[in-house]
Amino acid sequence: MKERIYVLLGGTGPIGIHLTKALEKTPNTRIFVTSRKRHESTDKVTYLRGNAKDLGFLRKTIFDLKEKCGSIDVVVDFMVWSNEDFGTVIRLLLPNTNKYVYLSSSRTFADTKGNLIKEDSPKWLDVATDKKFLRTDGYAIPKAQQEKMLQSSGFDNFLIIRPYITYAENRLPLGSLEKEIWLYRVLHGRTLVFSEDVANHYTSLMYGKDVADSMCNLIINDSVPRDTVNVTFSESLKWREVLTIYSNVLKQHYPKVKIKMIPNSIKAGGGDYQTIYDRMVDRRFDSSKLAHYVDETAFTHMKEGLEKCLEANIKHFNYNTSLQDWRLQALLDRTTHEYASYNEFPKFKTFLKYMVYRTTPKSVVKIYRIIKSKIK
Repeated sequence: MKERIYVLLGGTGPIGIHLTKALEKTPNTRIFVTSRKRHESTDKVTYLRGNAKDLGFLRKTIFDLKEKCGSIDVVVDFMVWSNEDFGTVIRLLLPNTNKYVYLSSSRTFADTKGNLIKEDSPKWLDVATDKKFLRTDGYAIPKAQQEKMLQSSGFDNFLIIRPYITYAENRLPLGSLEKEIWLYRVLHGRTLVFSEDVANHYTSLMYGKDVADSMCNLIINDSVPRDTVNVTFSESLKWREVLTIYSNVLKQHYPKVKIKMIPNSIKAGGGDYQTIYDRMVDRRFDSSKLAHYVDETAFTHMKEGLEKCLEANIKHFNYNTSLQDWRLQALLDRTTHEYASYNEFPKFKTFLKYMVYRTTPKSVVKIYRIIKSKIK
């Protein structure tokens, strides 16, 4: 029997790692995963080092695998494309694979005003009136545009999957803040800052392994037609409840942990489109379509999963401070009247940038940016 060939583009993230493991358990399978970093291959999984966003590398990879394996059964696309590049990508991939799996996002959905979100719920692309938001290339708008590009491609060998916010051992979101911001603050003795305008809205977080297992079931199931499926959890909590889950775990290790609630997310470094058009609206999902293919009762409940992943992070948190967003940390420290320790900064220039944002008003920061650009 011929091996089934799976290609995962950029498949080493929180979902991709688990999807690779899930596919690896299926019989008669061969998996190829592109990554910019070096990984150790196994009997069933071959890592191809390179950037899949390099269209030359991608084209060579696809044609080499086709020649080597005869055909490609499934390509799973974890990449984030510009619309221009995406047009080139689908013209390459759709004719050269039996099934193309496109990872869109449930962030594309508009505010449903309390109704559960379904696959055909309205999208921001179709209902938003903010022209600046509609011109953004961040995530929600391009993903919806690229879904339309697929649907008008003339091909029918694609599956659109829309996960929402995932968490895993290496990712723990809190509103728009990733653990590299909020957990870093706690572990360095500073105050965790969160905003009321996000805290009062519902969210649905899904464990990365459950997302990957659901995707695996959809991908290997040849009876799944050309379709669009929200890979989302029907369970939901308010962000305030998520914060409480984190807080309860943290207090077991850090009894003096400090949390400051402020009314406005903009003062907490938010105010971006992800916050305004996603975290500040309710996200509750009708997962009945996914239930046709997947047993949701096996999913990890949010409280249990978040507690487990946070415990793992507290024990093994390891973060390169050179990658830290010191501008955001400075804004948060201005809110809490705190300062980062000098030994946290990888170099003096980083410390200087932090101090400018920490101690000066916006007008001075603007002048600093202008001077810095002139010096360059």
